[in-house]
Amino acid sequence: MKKNRLSIALAITCALFAAPLYAGDNAQGFYIAPSFSYINYNNVYDLDDGAGGTIALGYQYDSPWAAELAILMAESQFKNATTSFDGEHYQLRLDGLYHFAQDKDIHPYVVAGLGHGLWEFDNDTENNDTQLNAGVGLMGMITEPLALRSDFRVIYDLSEGEVNNLFNIGISYFFGSSKKSTPAPVVFSDKDGDSVADNKDQCPGTPANVPVSSNGCPQDHDKDGIADYLDKCPSTATGTSVSSTGCPKDSDNDGIADAQDRCSATPAGAKVDESGCRIKLIEAIKISMQLNFKSGSADVLTEHYSEIAKAGEFMKQYPDSEVVIEGHSDSQGAAAFNKRLSQQRADSIREYLIKMYGIEATRISAKGFGESSPIADNGTAQGRAENRRVVAVIKGTVLR
Repeated sequence: MKKNRLSIALAITCALFAAPLYAGDNAQGFYIAPSFSYINYNNVYDLDDGAGGTIALGYQYDSPWAAELAILMAESQFKNATTSFDGEHYQLRLDGLYHFAQDKDIHPYVVAGLGHGLWEFDNDTENNDTQLNAGVGLMGMITEPLALRSDFRVIYDLSEGEVNNLFNIGISYFFGSSKKSTPAPVVFSDKDGDSVADNKDQCPGTPANVPVSSNGCPQDHDKDGIADYLDKCPSTATGTSVSSTGCPKDSDNDGIADAQDRCSATPAGAKVDESGCRIKLIEAIKISMQLNFKSGSADVLTEHYSEIAKAGEFMKQYPDSEVVIEGHSDSQGAAAFNKRLSQQRADSIREYLIKMYGIEATRISAKGFGESSPIADNGTAQGRAENRRVVAVIKGTVLR
């Protein structure tokens, strides 16, 4: 008879869990859980297996945890050597349940709790003990408010130190709502038109037609912090410090990136080598400027600016150089006048270079030679034109 009752209960459990179950969301909130209970007693108690029912009031939190207050009532039979007595077994307990994989149609759970047991027999005897229980179970939703459940527990009597087995099969009826509410339909919004929804777009103001990553931000293939559409150097090596254009930083603008520049404070416009250091001028350079002045005047004419630029740009390329501006004239007129006028014209060129090209005054000197150093025949108009000249003699200096 004992085995028949347990076999029937197990068969019912297998049949119910094998049937199609509700695939919706797990419920939460308060629930009531009636169940059939079967108890297998340890032989020390000299009790036949008992059968009865359990009623539990529980609460399923919006998490895997649930708590239950349960009352068990079962009938059994106490036997001694001479006779037997019918008896009733009562148990009041508080249990905690932890559910695994609640999104599955059928999911397992574990249970543990503390309670008090009482046995009353027809011979007016009784027994009571504090009990611990722990076990495993299965649960599956039948409909949205109704779930099938079954568990197997071990019951430990603290006073007697004995272990009994408890099997339950029943249902849970939920009074609360389902754990997951149906989300409201989401309207796709993409204000910047980059095909990434606004609620996922971390860069909502991306310009039109700019390629973006999955987060809606402009692509940056070389990971230098500058978006590809702004990056003028799209293949910068990883870890390189870059400017706002995405190119390696060149603080002194000498064409050599800071990472390779051994002379990081090169003056603007200076010629540098592959290490970013200034190239020294080794031999003197003469730059001849064919300049025409109004008769008796030392004022620089605008049409000669490009001629003067030859000397100005060259000196910027070699910031360690020094220059002598030489003024020369033809032989017409008094020699003293020609010398004075050539000096004035050389001074004009010097001042122009200082003002317009930012050349330090200490680097430029001016000297008038008058008619003393002709390069052509003063007896011809062509020769006199060639003699009226200004020459920049540029020499290299040692770095200080």
